[in-house]
Amino acid sequence: MRYTPAVPALIKLVADYNGKALRTFNNDSAALALYAVIALGEIGDERAIPVLVSKMELWGESDFSGALAKFGPKVLPQMLAMIRESPLAILMTKPKDAWGQVNTVEDLKASRVGKVAAGVINQMQDKTLLPQLWVISLDLNDPASWAAYVMITRIADRTTTPTITEIGNTLVQRAEQDLRYRPLAIMLSVDVKYPEGIPYLIRLLENRELEMGATKSLIMDLGLLKGNAQGAVPVLEKMYARAFNPKETYDIAFLMDVTSTLSKITQNASYAIGLFNNAPENARAYKEVALGILGGMATEEAITALRQIAADARQDAELREQASSELELVKFVK
Repeated sequence: MRYTPAVPALIKLVADYNGKALRTFNNDSAALALYAVIALGEIGDERAIPVLVSKMELWGESDFSGALAKFGPKVLPQMLAMIRESPLAILMTKPKDAWGQVNTVEDLKASRVGKVAAGVINQMQDKTLLPQLWVISLDLNDPASWAAYVMITRIADRTTTPTITEIGNTLVQRAEQDLRYRPLAIMLSVDVKYPEGIPYLIRLLENRELEMGATKSLIMDLGLLKGNAQGAVPVLEKMYARAFNPKETYDIAFLMDVTSTLSKITQNASYAIGLFNNAPENARAYKEVALGILGGMATEEAITALRQIAADARQDAELREQASSELELVKFVK
């Protein structure tokens, strides 16, 4: 049961502490203020809102943001206004070559307040806020759009309004027309909650629409989806084959990323074995990474390959030793 009679005393504890951090070790006042903040969030009494908001320029800890987040719709308008009025947020909506410097004390305070306000929105749990924040997230000229996007994609599911599928489909459609939406569409499409986004990711890889850094990042994210990303295997296999072609411009790190992701998705050791066997003589790193991938898989095929390499007298002694070490690690995995 929430004990509302304690609210005035808790508010006083927060108001009286003026340190710049709640998590200050060996400081009883800070500890009391932190516990008071958490308690006020749990109780949910609106009398606590003014004092919590007044401390935003000093405190940015997650517990503090989380306490305000529990008030949901009661503080959302104020948090949105703080983000939109923050100099840092205003700068972020301008072209890079027009960025100014946030260099005055007041500007720094306002920027910090905007950042904390975004953190408050990010942590809100009230699903009734989804329709409003969904509209905000789609307006990329609104400085609050990113905070809204983080919140809705975190708590939306197949039962909410809008559903996670509706959110994902809309972002993908917009990304096809406006590249500003592409990062949002990609981030949601690599989330296990939105498997419908996998075909979009595959198209990006097939058409080579991303620069190399973004391509590598996307490939590694697909690996985290494991079996849910089976549809991406054909295009990844093409990349794997091309990467061994000396006429291609892929670097060694790219081939390692592709091999690692294919291995995670398929649990097939042949990709890592191929990387080990086809590595150029002067590219030892290929072989070392291949052994690491085999050790991480811990399948019978991978274990057999490691045993063969460890016992092969033709192999470099250090590589044989690494293969033996990977086998020892597999014992703990299994």
